[in-house]
Amino acid sequence: MITVVICSVNKKLLHTIEGNISQTIGVPFELIAIDNAIENLSIAASYNKGAGLARYNIICFVHEDVKLHTINWGKELIATLENPSIGLIGICGAIMKPNMPVSWSAVPVQFYRSNLIQRLKDGKKRTEIRKDHENAHLSQVVVVDGCFMVTSTKVWNEIRFDESTFDGFHFYDQDFSLRVSQKYKVVINHNILLEHFSLGNKNKDWLKYSRVFI
Repeated sequence: MITVVICSVNKKLLHTIEGNISQTIGVPFELIAIDNAIENLSIAASYNKGAGLARYNIICFVHEDVKLHTINWGKELIATLENPSIGLIGICGAIMKPNMPVSWSAVPVQFYRSNLIQRLKDGKKRTEIRKDHENAHLSQVVVVDGCFMVTSTKVWNEIRFDESTFDGFHFYDQDFSLRVSQKYKVVINHNILLEHFSLGNKNKDWLKYSRVFI
């Protein structure tokens, strides 16, 4: 019922996340792993290739350095996407995106919406739970982080990842989010908790694509 697409560069991490998904997703799924050590594609191209092979009508694009803590999170995704006005689900993002070459997280924290455990460089954990209000199930945003992005095959067919413009490893997520948000709601689902084991890498390539994005 759900196709999981991963752009993989580490077989050990891929094996770990596959086991985690099997134990927690709660619905039938297929895993399509693009071996990027061989393919050498951008993330956008990897995701488009994986989505093009999908057998199911819900596609979860996820990094391999994460852990899903919520049991039956697949059922939660299915229920959320039953609303045809919702086009994209994330785990963390923001309700605004400045017209500047910065990451989505550069906005003040009051504009964050998230349900995330973030591992820091020293190994410590930082829990980031930010909602519209205390009892919120969903929060509408305009951008989501690429560590976990879920859409339907219908929406992906309409709004594919821009692999021509974003032919590297940065800003593919902000671009996709904003283009989806022009036609559908983009939301954070607060009933799904994810742990992310790495921080973003703001190098020269990141700066290059930040300017391209703007």
